[in-house]
Amino acid sequence: MFLWGFACLNLFLAIFNMLPIPPLDGAQTLYNLYEFVLHKPVSRGYQIIAGVIGFLLIIGANVADFIRYVCNIL
Repeated sequence: MFLWGFACLNLFLAIFNMLPIPPLDGAQTLYNLYEFVLHKPVSRGYQIIAGVIGFLLIIGANVADFIRYVCNIL
């Protein structure tokens, strides 16, 4: 049973990591695909801005989940 739970967690993390949100690996895959198709690299400025926005989205989702949890307790 422990191994099954560990395998499910590992699969979830692998799928989550491939989301095209810039701090995750899926964004790098998307950038490489963009460069392959259009034959020009994604600008570094865009990567930085997208990374900050993606990071804020992930943090915002966690904060919203925490607030929802606290409100349910109260």
